[in-house]
Amino acid sequence: VNVQGDEPLVEPSAIDASARLLLSHPTADIATLSTPLPAALLLDPSKVKVVCGPPLHSEGLLPVSRGAAGPSGGGAERVGGEGATCRRALFFSRAPIGVDRQTLASLLLRGGGAADPNPGAPNPGPNPGECAAQQHVGLYAFRPPSLQRFVELPPSRLEALEQLEQMRALEAGMAILVGEVQSARSGVDTREDYEMLQRVWREREGSARRSERAKRAGATGI
Repeated sequence: VNVQGDEPLVEPSAIDASARLLLSHPTADIATLSTPLPAALLLDPSKVKVVCGPPLHSEGLLPVSRGAAGPSGGGAERVGGEGATCRRALFFSRAPIGVDRQTLASLLLRGGGAADPNPGAPNPGPNPGECAAQQHVGLYAFRPPSLQRFVELPPSRLEALEQLEQMRALEAGMAILVGEVQSARSGVDTREDYEMLQRVWREREGSARRSERAKRAGATGI
């Protein structure tokens, strides 16, 4: 599993979920995750969006029949402790994709999407309006042969246009599965994200020091 360097707050459960997702679909090449996309981030080019196909069966890459119940009872597979819908990626982009014209026009008129209103916080659902896009979480689970094939592929046209390496895999016909988790920490893509990361680290360090002092006090009976 590859976790990108700009995702220092990714949860261990997310890493486990992506690996389990790949293991449950033997014919897939790559697995990754996505989370609901806040409307304010739809126009933000630092947030990568993904649009996926219909829910998939756990046995392979065939879509779940409309109206059929999957393992979760809702026609879609669940992965990870939080639960996720499993779908096959169709396209990744930094631009707004998979959104109806009225929602997009409204955001453009309001000038929305310039910044994350709460950087670093788990992204809440639901998606804005009729938006089919989700926010991509920057980690990938590869099968060894798929990873070998990926690194041997030349950079693709869409990869260069979008500045997204996963487009190289899609253009080569590789199957990327996307598990839809309910929340995930934002990556570090802007100065605001970096400042948020510093605050989170300071809070964690402070919490760790307080916990250590409490343990020492308990051990000495003070």
